[in-house]
Amino acid sequence: MKRNIRDRKNKIYTPVAILAISLILPTSLNAQLNLKKLSLPDEDKGFSGRVNVSFSVNKGNSDSVILDSDITLAYQKKKYSYSVKGNLQYEEKDGESFVSKGSLIGRTIRYLSKKFMMEAYVQYEFDRIILLKSRRQAGGGIRYEVFTTNGDEGKENKLSMDMGTGLLWEDSIYEPLEDSSREDTTSLQSKSYITLDWKINDKLTMVVDTNFQVDTGDLSVFRSSSELNFEFLISEHLTYQTKVQYRYDSAPQETVKPSDFYLKNGISLKF
Repeated sequence: MKRNIRDRKNKIYTPVAILAISLILPTSLNAQLNLKKLSLPDEDKGFSGRVNVSFSVNKGNSDSVILDSDITLAYQKKKYSYSVKGNLQYEEKDGESFVSKGSLIGRTIRYLSKKFMMEAYVQYEFDRIILLKSRRQAGGGIRYEVFTTNGDEGKENKLSMDMGTGLLWEDSIYEPLEDSSREDTTSLQSKSYITLDWKINDKLTMVVDTNFQVDTGDLSVFRSSSELNFEFLISEHLTYQTKVQYRYDSAPQETVKPSDFYLKNGISLKF
């Protein structure tokens, strides 16, 4: 059945309800990448980096096995930090292997105080699974540290919460489908996220992320995601990770399911 996503402006209550739920549930946008996770706040000033490799099982638009790899390079000097992150995902389905998605993000942060930061970024991505040919974004916003508590003897930040919000320009081009009413879009979007980071002990950390992005011209068109991540420290530079991810799109292509679920296991190398 043909759908025109611009005919649903009267359903304002839907994104409001989803936003309320997403702020409570264990929580990605990845096709919306979490901006906070690009930074490496625990690193010393100067250059640093991180490489992640993970295997996952996907249920949703593609029931398959996935190899996901990404690298982050960051530089911090005084009150500014700069980072670049690249990601490629390889997928195996029905005996066929292919690159299913990828992204590249550049980001800068200006630290206004211990709790307030300003950030700006540009992003490019594609995702064959959801028939996204390309998506370009450019935006910025503010980030606020809601609270942080100290661990034993005040040596560690045992529990912390951050929130961020901002505006972005987005241009999305989709793979053409016969008899499809889905149009390529260029719009102004509003994006918000919340992150909870809990250092359970010296070896185990839990990170919860929730993201929500909505079209400012049509509030019934939105994307949300959630990620629950457990990180186990193997050595000073090596970490084992287990992630559960869920994402939702209120206005996908006609042949694309609105949600995807991922279970990922992998390692992270810090340098």
